[in-house]
Amino acid sequence: MYRQTSLFCGATNFARKSFCVLSALVCFVFFQFADGQTAPEMTALEAGKAVEREIAGGQKHVYQIAFAADQYAKITVEQRGIDVVAKLLGADGKPLLEYDSEARNQGEEIIESALEAAGNYRLEIEPKYKMLPAGSYEIRLAEIRPATEKDKSLQEARRLFDESSNMRRSGKSAAAIPAAVRSLEIREKNLDAEHADIARSLNLLGNLYSDTSDYEKAESTYQRALAIRTKIFGETNPTVATTLSDLGVIYRLQGAPERAEPFYRRALAIREKLWGKEHPEVARTLHNLGNLALDNGDFIEAESIYLQALAIREKTLEPNNSATAANFNVLAITYGELGDYIKSEAMYQRALSIEEKNLPPEHPTIATYLDNLAGVYREMGDFARAEPMLKRALEIREKALGPDDLLVSASLNNIGNFYDDKNEFAEAEKAYLRSLEIREKKFKGNPHPWIAQSLYNLGNLSWKAGDLTKAETYLQRSLAVSEKVFGADHPSITYSLVGLANVYRDTGNYEKAEPLYRRVIAIYDATFGKEHPTKARILTGLATLYLAKGDLPAAISTQNEANAIAEKNITLNLAFGSEQKKLVYLQTLAEMLDRTLTINYYAKDSKAANEMALTSILQRKGRVLDAMSDTLSALRGRFNPEDRSLLDKLNESNAKLALLVLNGPKRGTLAEHQKQIISLEEKRDALEVEISRRAAGFYEGSKPVTLESVRKNIPENAALIEFVVYHPILPNQKKAPSELGEPRYAAYVAGRQGEVRMKDLGKASEIDAAVEAFRQALFDPKRGDVQQLARTADDKIMK
Repeated sequence: MYRQTSLFCGATNFARKSFCVLSALVCFVFFQFADGQTAPEMTALEAGKAVEREIAGGQKHVYQIAFAADQYAKITVEQRGIDVVAKLLGADGKPLLEYDSEARNQGEEIIESALEAAGNYRLEIEPKYKMLPAGSYEIRLAEIRPATEKDKSLQEARRLFDESSNMRRSGKSAAAIPAAVRSLEIREKNLDAEHADIARSLNLLGNLYSDTSDYEKAESTYQRALAIRTKIFGETNPTVATTLSDLGVIYRLQGAPERAEPFYRRALAIREKLWGKEHPEVARTLHNLGNLALDNGDFIEAESIYLQALAIREKTLEPNNSATAANFNVLAITYGELGDYIKSEAMYQRALSIEEKNLPPEHPTIATYLDNLAGVYREMGDFARAEPMLKRALEIREKALGPDDLLVSASLNNIGNFYDDKNEFAEAEKAYLRSLEIREKKFKGNPHPWIAQSLYNLGNLSWKAGDLTKAETYLQRSLAVSEKVFGADHPSITYSLVGLANVYRDTGNYEKAEPLYRRVIAIYDATFGKEHPTKARILTGLATLYLAKGDLPAAISTQNEANAIAEKNITLNLAFGSEQKKLVYLQTLAEMLDRTLTINYYAKDSKAANEMALTSILQRKGRVLDAMSDTLSALRGRFNPEDRSLLDKLNESNAKLALLVLNGPKRGTLAEHQKQIISLEEKRDALEVEISRRAAGFYEGSKPVTLESVRKNIPENAALIEFVVYHPILPNQKKAPSELGEPRYAAYVAGRQGEVRMKDLGKASEIDAAVEAFRQALFDPKRGDVQQLARTADDKIMK
């Protein structure tokens, strides 16, 4: 469905820049921090005289310079085995600029600054990564002189650059763009066309365009930065890796993982070559590759990559680092997709806990984590915990970003989903409408997936509420936008197609509804193969249409096809995920059985309908018996560690097979995808054979129940009788088909040979009342009407 989960993603943060100066004066000053800690000693350099010092994580070296008015200084910092960050502070102690352009452990930082006001300024040097090994550096005041007009212009460019960088870190990327553009313009006017600072400005501007979803501008800006950096530094420089990674991000955000992955791989190769396999920048690239796996539905692969990145970050970054929080966030998303909401909740809580320490309470990142955590609580059915989080996330985003920001629309969409889940249609519609208004204003009427999402949500909500006229209008608009964005044969348009088909079916416009169902089926066949689980639900909707039309043969054959697909995929759908997610899936199977028995109710004399219905009943009963026996759990207790590893491999194979089938071919052709499925099925079957051999007959792989196999076990001159209660679907009603009829009982009789017979027994409420009256009478020995009550109950059941 068009349900949105806010992902913690975006272009890689650009290295922050500062420009620092030193004086020729030497002084040693001690002062006290507010908490009583002794501050580092402050030192000044003599012009032209180098100072070499060792430094380790947690240490800070402070230098001082007395600036005259309008003075320029150039300082060099030669890094020797450690990457340091330099920060310039004013005479009042307030930060002015930050500089970290040389990301390697070996290499020279060039720090330039031209300050208008005279005064004593401070320069702080500290390791970028506090947990990495210690190193040394050599610092030198290389030049100090009166500032020229060019120096002053470039100082303004530095100030604007840092201003826009800080705004971006505060979540205000759109507002940061003018300062970044002006910084670039100044540098282009005063520097050579292929200067490193121009590439730096271009990369930051690309980040801002990416953050604000202007991917076309972001791509061209990054490409310019990449060309400059590659020409200046060569193919294996860390700044080149940064831009490659950023390009990968925008391709991923545009839904082109096949374009993103090569850029990520190139960035990873550069970073591993420079720093080895356990460095924060390597973890950053792994994080990006994990995002691709997540987008592709490879949740097990995504989990593995994210855990690898997390291990590096926890080893190399200080506790409560924001990058670690981001790692917990994507792991939470992954566990949510796998249906493991307990793990997902725990990961979100850890991410939120870290960022609440790092960020002000009204930072947009806090809103993202609140939104995501609320989504988990919604999936768990814990609406009481979800609602305040959703509202707080909306309030934060409105205050921090303004009422018309796209992230505000995302919060509103999630709030609409929340009220939609609770069937509070008025509140849901209010949120959806405001979300749509923001999105249409933001995208200026241009087609966009988020606009299609909002229109679909409004259409589906109207359908559920029974306003089919309004539903039709919204869904037609959603389909038109989706087709413009994705094309006529993309799976993303099937939501709108199915919604519109349901509306036409429920209004009796079968001529319009049937082609839409057929179109969706064709898309699924071409994209996912002919046995995808979702196709079963589409076929069931089509079967309901045929029932409403009175075309019973078509209804029976279509529902039979749906049931066969559902039965084949039950094991896969139950292979992973939380109990809540499995229960939701089993509820869809119950609804499918209701539809099957409804068709049979209208086709009592049909041999095909009777056999279809009894087969479905027996298959569902077999699944219940499988669950009750829990053979695999019993085996785990009997097996030795080596044998238990086989059970783990079987579970893993089922989970991988489930993800492969459910997600369809993300890469390659459908034929290649089908080969992968067959290969995994063969691996699973081989594991089941081996487990059965070691279990000495105690375990046998699950086999589908068939009516023929059951009848072979019925003795001669005996009959199998199955009773079932079901909720009939009411065809020909011009309202949402989720409106079910009153529950009814039915009985099915099958012998070893002959036809299956079906008997509708009537309303469940009447039969239940008669049976309950008989049961209550049995408790009273003085009652004289027990036999009469028994006959009444018997008549209700067997009439």
